[in-house]
Amino acid sequence: MDLTFPSNTYVFTQQAVTSFPFKKDGQVLADIHGFSYESRAVTESKVHEYSPVSKGRFQIATLHGSSKTNNEHDQYAPFLLEQLKATSFDYWALGHIHKREILSYQPYIVYPGNIQGRHIKETGEKGCYIVDLSQNQTQIQFHQLHDILFVEEELTYMNCHAFDDLVEQLKAYKDRLRHESGKVWLRIEVFVQDQLRQYEEELLHLLNEGENEEEDWVWIQSLKLDQVVQYDRKQLKQSNQFVGEVIKMIDDKDDSKQYLDDLLNNRHFKQQIGTLTKHDLEQIEAEAEQLIIEKLLKDGRD
Repeated sequence: MDLTFPSNTYVFTQQAVTSFPFKKDGQVLADIHGFSYESRAVTESKVHEYSPVSKGRFQIATLHGSSKTNNEHDQYAPFLLEQLKATSFDYWALGHIHKREILSYQPYIVYPGNIQGRHIKETGEKGCYIVDLSQNQTQIQFHQLHDILFVEEELTYMNCHAFDDLVEQLKAYKDRLRHESGKVWLRIEVFVQDQLRQYEEELLHLLNEGENEEEDWVWIQSLKLDQVVQYDRKQLKQSNQFVGEVIKMIDDKDDSKQYLDDLLNNRHFKQQIGTLTKHDLEQIEAEAEQLIIEKLLKDGRD
């Protein structure tokens, strides 16, 4: 494949760490350090090769590698976080790990992740960080680049007793995703009343119908219907189980509105949702409790 890079692209050509000066308007502002992989894998540590070349300008290190403590990925150019923090670099731009993660804030040591999820396991927004370096501070801002968003989610529609109601709820959920995220590849597990579980295959077909004609499609790759966990609230509360203590905490709380004040007073929230009634707040409380208790009982932490 022949790739044409922008004119300001610099390619590191050696496996030894080197640096090049970054210029703007004829002035050298930073030295950027890095190395190239001459073979598929570099298994030895490269940190000792990184050395700032000037105190008068920013020192930026690029490193395609992984932490020695990370056992989830192949160990390429392994490093210890404390080794990177002990250097005099102003910013460490890391690669190899596809998940976005900030390892350190002082200095910033950052995995921006990949710019597009490759499959359903690489969920969430993908993109890059715009980094603003100054003598006083470093500011970073995430910038979304993905074209397709992969989403894996658990949903609970315990108030749905009819198939048509469930369809409408899930269509509304899909429309929100479409509006917020554009193209979405979706895998969902939906907790419903037991009598609705028989419609799993029919529901999947119905919800995907017509999506191939949408510019911003939301395609459900898999849908699983599970039963809502039923429980005796009074009996659980009287027990010595951990979940009983959780119910007591819920009952002993003050008005839940105080926990939602920041959200309820947010201008954007008001524009989209409007004013919540007492009934709305009670429903939010009930659904939140159901989700918490279900999770505790399902995971056996009761």
